[in-house]
Amino acid sequence: MKRITGLATVVAVAAMAVMAFGAFAASSASATPEFKGLTGVTDIHFTGRSLVTTLRGLNAGVLGTISCEKDLASGLILVPSMLVDNILLQFHGKCTQKVGSTETGCGTLILTKPLHGIVGWINKGATPVGLLLHPESGTVFATVVCGTNTTTVEGEIVAEIPELNEARENQYNNSRTEYELVLKASGETQGVTTFELLGGTFMTGVSLKVAGFLGGAASEEGTELVTLEKDGELET
Repeated sequence: MKRITGLATVVAVAAMAVMAFGAFAASSASATPEFKGLTGVTDIHFTGRSLVTTLRGLNAGVLGTISCEKDLASGLILVPSMLVDNILLQFHGKCTQKVGSTETGCGTLILTKPLHGIVGWINKGATPVGLLLHPESGTVFATVVCGTNTTTVEGEIVAEIPELNEARENQYNNSRTEYELVLKASGETQGVTTFELLGGTFMTGVSLKVAGFLGGAASEEGTELVTLEKDGELET
């Protein structure tokens, strides 16, 4: 496996994926996930919402959290490349920071930097499809102020797109407008740390990190319900 480092490399590989997509699509149905049945469509606008989202990091060796009750998201999925663009994410519910028994309120509105992403493979056998997210420029996702404490979040992160209804044999191959993006974690370790770009190029060690009040390796946990403006059939 190859470890791809740096935002510029991620964007370059994603761009090559777009240019190569036509050839791969013709020769291999499993080259990448894609939306079907969208003749003449070049992009799909989406909105998202979630309940509790939790960021974890360490403060003096003690696990700390920053949790927000809800968020709103929006962006574009480019067809057929499956690049995701113009992603804006705002945490607008009650946000709190907690380390041990000390709890501190955070700003009422936390905005991420503009984000980019690409839909691709995590694991073709188990939970195959995911979304790799990274800042549009630089490495910083967001800066969070809680009381007098400031934490900066950097890096890359992968969200799973699991089957929404386990009773349906293959949820991906049913047209619909709603999908879930799921972030899983154990302590400060993210649940998904690998991602496969078009052409079989792997990223390994995909991770977040925090600096400031919370520091070191970081993780984020939560579920985003994404609604597409068109009924897209996500085929794997």
